[in-house]
Amino acid sequence: SAEIASRWVKSGLAEELVEWQRNALTERHKLVAEWLPGESYRGSPNGLHIWIDLPEGWTEAEFVSHARLRGVAVAPSEPFMAGDSQHASSVRVSVGASSYDDFAGGLNIIGNLLTSSPEPSLLML
Repeated sequence: SAEIASRWVKSGLAEELVEWQRNALTERHKLVAEWLPGESYRGSPNGLHIWIDLPEGWTEAEFVSHARLRGVAVAPSEPFMAGDSQHASSVRVSVGASSYDDFAGGLNIIGNLLTSSPEPSLLML
């Protein structure tokens, strides 16, 4: 592994791969801005994740469950919180974990969920 990494650095391939990843993340963050324009989300423009604040009426568990049933994996914020700190209900979304088309489809599903209310029959799934 070290020899491969050394060759990549010496040949310039490592820098090309870093630049490719920067460009891919920039494109995905543009997609986030298109699909979630009025929603409250946070994240670094070069980051691998965004945080979406959930609208009133949603709990993290409900949103995660509803998204999962539609084929989209999001993470609740609670496991990422330190101690007993108070936080707004939010979910973490990976910006780089799937293909571009799958990511766009997932954002569409997330956007639809954010503008709807939880379905009572799905709350405990």
